[in-house]
Amino acid sequence: MTIKLIVRERSYLTRSESLAANSDTTNRKVSLATEGLPYVENWLRNRTSNENALTISEYVLSLRRKTNPSPNYTKMQIRALVDLSEYLNQKPLGRLTSDDVMSFLDKLRKTEDKDPLHKWIGTYNLKREILRQFFTWFNDPNTLYSIFR
Repeated sequence: MTIKLIVRERSYLTRSESLAANSDTTNRKVSLATEGLPYVENWLRNRTSNENALTISEYVLSLRRKTNPSPNYTKMQIRALVDLSEYLNQKPLGRLTSDDVMSFLDKLRKTEDKDPLHKWIGTYNLKREILRQFFTWFNDPNTLYSIFR
């Protein structure tokens, strides 16, 4: 099975980057995106950069407007994106390459000795799908609804 991820590097200043300097906006969006999930709010505030926290929050808010996800689904989305941000040392999500994303996914692979039942494959596929949905939204925020059809 071939995995194709489309990750574009933006050469212009994104809306997220311009808003990252405004901590009030970031704090408000993080609070709204993690409403009802206080420990998840701590993940965004403490484990990611302000710019990545803002981008993730905008994604979650867009997701909530269009699909009304469950709290657990929202938590899984945020967790995967925070893990990606941490793994790549807070590199801005808008500047990731396909190699960055693939190296993150490859770290989820386990050997036959460590995982004889191949349970890692479910985690790998879940995170891959979450990242696919995120980068589809990131490259064109108007396509979010069509992702879930």
